[in-house]
Amino acid sequence: MFTPNLVSFTVLGSTAGDLLSSTIDPVIVVAVAALFLLLFVCWLCVRFVPNDYVAIVEKLWSASGSVPEGGIIALGSEAGYQAELLRGGVHFG
Repeated sequence: MFTPNLVSFTVLGSTAGDLLSSTIDPVIVVAVAALFLLLFVCWLCVRFVPNDYVAIVEKLWSASGSVPEGGIIALGSEAGYQAELLRGGVHFG
């Protein structure tokens, strides 16, 4: 009857756990986290409008409230459709 030999796998004299723990450098982890944070901020703040389009700006939150009753466009600092358009190109903010 065959009995399996219960030994751990080794890679060039070290176990797989040692190999993983020695290759993950904290500097690499911080660099990847910083890159992820930068890409996330760019995803939130940068907009691209094609050259043959315009974009309507809509403010979602405002401390002064929403557009007053009967109003269509927010002329002050209210939340709602703003009185500005974005032309084609890359826009920040």
